[in-house]
Amino acid sequence: GVRKEDPPEYRPGERPEDRPEDRPEMSPASYISISGTEVGGMLAVVTGGGADEIDISNSSAHRTMRIHTSMGKDTVSITDTKAGRHLNVGTGAGEDNISLTNVSSRGAGYVFGGLHNDDSHIDGSTFRGLSINTGGGAEDNVTVENSTFHKSLSVQG
Repeated sequence: GVRKEDPPEYRPGERPEDRPEDRPEMSPASYISISGTEVGGMLAVVTGGGADEIDISNSSAHRTMRIHTSMGKDTVSITDTKAGRHLNVGTGAGEDNISLTNVSSRGAGYVFGGLHNDDSHIDGSTFRGLSINTGGGAEDNVTVENSTFHKSLSVQG
């Protein structure tokens, strides 16, 4: 008879795309710029694999702002922007750079770095609460300065 191969064993939380041998071919990078824009509901930006650059400035979303990149060396820069109820920024595997400057949200903010070394910089921003999870890279960097958190600030490496 034909023997089926055992499925690969993954660590808890590990996804197939986190292993080099299981990664799909990288797609081209995306450059997305949103400036001077007001959204009445949710603003969502989702990219595929590749070295993506997302630049949001002088904008607002009245409900939720959701930014999600996939694997690749990604840069997410949000400046002078209001994120309504929630701000969710997540980057996939890769050495990513996340910068929030003069960003505000009357609700919670979540910043999730993927695997590998990530830099997260929060400056002059205001949140009810902010949770930063760097994804566990060996050399992650988190800088928080000149910011206000009305309830909580949580940083996990």
